[in-house]
Amino acid sequence: MSQSHQLHAGQTLTGDSNKDYLLVAPLGQPNVWTAVDSETQSSVFIIKQPASDDSAAASWPNFQQEMVMQELFKDDPAIRQKVDQIPPSKYGEPPRIVLEILEGTVWDARAKRPLSVREIKSIMRDTLEGLVCVHEKGLVYADLKMENILVSGFNPLSEDKDGDTLVTKLGDLGIVMPPTQGVVQPLTYRAPEVYFKHSITPAADIWSWGLLVCHLLEARSNMPAPVLVSAPANTHLAPPPSNAPPSLQTSNSTDSATSISNPPTPSPNGTNFTDRGLYDDLYSGHGLRSQQEQSIRYALANDYDLTSIPYYADCTLPARDREHPTGRQWHFLKEKGVQEDDVAFLKWVMDPDPTSRPTAQEVLESAWLKESEKEVVKEKGDVETVKNEEEAETSKSHKRRLSTYLDYGVGAVRRAVGVERG
Repeated sequence: MSQSHQLHAGQTLTGDSNKDYLLVAPLGQPNVWTAVDSETQSSVFIIKQPASDDSAAASWPNFQQEMVMQELFKDDPAIRQKVDQIPPSKYGEPPRIVLEILEGTVWDARAKRPLSVREIKSIMRDTLEGLVCVHEKGLVYADLKMENILVSGFNPLSEDKDGDTLVTKLGDLGIVMPPTQGVVQPLTYRAPEVYFKHSITPAADIWSWGLLVCHLLEARSNMPAPVLVSAPANTHLAPPPSNAPPSLQTSNSTDSATSISNPPTPSPNGTNFTDRGLYDDLYSGHGLRSQQEQSIRYALANDYDLTSIPYYADCTLPARDREHPTGRQWHFLKEKGVQEDDVAFLKWVMDPDPTSRPTAQEVLESAWLKESEKEVVKEKGDVETVKNEEEAETSKSHKRRLSTYLDYGVGAVRRAVGVERG
């Protein structure tokens, strides 16, 4: 990206709607900025332009893909919406998109305190609704992680919120794709069929979703179970298929890896909870990416005894460790304090065979998620049944009708642009 095309504070951009947007500050990346309505300095938005490694000579293909996806999902309330777009200029400036803003991500919320079970179910149910939208169009989200789940209404000081005030949406549509062959997903949330067969289908999103639920439940625990994992040198990754897109290729590695899960991190309110979870606790942060990858491959192959599952019969798998009992991961979760019914639910969702794994719609209709729609938890711990399904639907619809463009932090934004009024 040319230096002259970099975004900067105080810059004004005009969208197709003829609305002017005043840039305020970068949001973690140089190509993603917060902005306000230039006229009112009230409503807050996100302005995003192509990343520096996107090819301008090829008309920014990655960014164009994201713009196409934003248009495709423009009417889906479970997905962060495009508000406006800013066309490329005759001077070579790239296109930009204007996105609605939410208060934070699930990653931010989890770092502040453990979430209540009802909060977890509310957030992950809404995330699942976003996945249903993606899968119904025959696509794979392919990048599900806490940083890509956007949340508003989270109170870091209240541990017993029932989740009714939360608004959750999927963000970042940059690599949404049709089913294909290759390697995608963050290492921790990568499905076993992607590791060993390079098969990218909607089922891989469900695996990631299940692991996210698992990590949020683990974060409620104050009894971490450190795990020592040694990945033998023969846990090499088979090469991706020859027809895989270049962006999905990955390198082979034959390094060995040994790591121990990190100790629990104290939360701001004094409650200890684990900041790492299943398959994220195999990496101390000091080794190579290939070492983390091998450790996860080794753990998956042994936790699920993939050698015994016909789906993986044609795969090159790590050698079976006879001292590593099948299902050890579920035992560790119970030791950490995850409830029996939660573990049973995770077993169902995280079926290692993607052809047997439930669909997003099936998970959405599961009793584990629906029970949180039918009960309201009182402050004293009592539970009362919602009068009928109609009331539950009314409450859900009300949450969906909340303002699309959340005007949080307006005072801070005004001060940043020097327009705070007394």
